[in-house]
Amino acid sequence: MVEGRPEAKASAMQQPLPRTSMNDLKVVLAEMVKNADHIKSYDETLAVQQEKQAAALQDHAPLDIRTD
Repeated sequence: MVEGRPEAKASAMQQPLPRTSMNDLKVVLAEMVKNADHIKSYDETLAVQQEKQAAALQDHAPLDIRTD
């Protein structure tokens, strides 16, 4: 293909897309679901850690701060 010629670019754009089998799509979807499960698990773990940190900070925070 010659880069400068518009007809070469147009013919390259008209190439058919490669066919994707249903099995390929199922594999991709399974990977997406697995990744979403990992993200959900990570989010839940992070939320528990943040709750523990907030509780620890609250337990150790001074109750009365005076700025006299």
